[in-house]
Amino acid sequence: MKIKKTLFPTSGIMMDTMNNLAVEVLFFVVSAISVLLVVFGIPGNFVPVIIALIATLAGDGRSFNWFWFAVFLFIAVSGEMVDLIVGLIGARKYGSSRAGMIGAVIGGFAGGILGTMAFPLIGSLVGVFVGCFFLTFLFELLYSEKSVDESRHAGFGALIGRVIASCYKLTVGFVLLVLMAWHFWFR
Repeated sequence: MKIKKTLFPTSGIMMDTMNNLAVEVLFFVVSAISVLLVVFGIPGNFVPVIIALIATLAGDGRSFNWFWFAVFLFIAVSGEMVDLIVGLIGARKYGSSRAGMIGAVIGGFAGGILGTMAFPLIGSLVGVFVGCFFLTFLFELLYSEKSVDESRHAGFGALIGRVIASCYKLTVGFVLLVLMAWHFWFR
């Protein structure tokens, strides 16, 4: 087996192809774990972006370059924007006021933290959804002075928005993983 030597120009370190493969696999595994954490409210889609930046800076331009780094960044940012917008639209469409939308954001965040403390991983996911629903319901009831049925309806809308947004962010993460694998091994 012939080992091809490559030079990483920014570091001046000689690495053989086998070491490059090990680094690529490590980068991919770390990215895959971070993308799976997106479901729990962690912005893990930015880890593949950081890895694309590292590969752009350390590589010879064959695997990653500035154009593909920009594509990765755009995709990850779009996931965060859709997450924010769809969550708010879901709450608004089901009659939520500004107070309810604020409750949805705070509830999702606080629920994720409390759920993680109670039951790591599964508790995080459940906590995000329950917190989003519950604080939207509570804020609507207390601050917007809506009826219980109207508040529950708004909470349900916030929950639906959160579920759709989480699915979109997870899809974005898998797109980033596919692009990373393509750039590392199939291009």
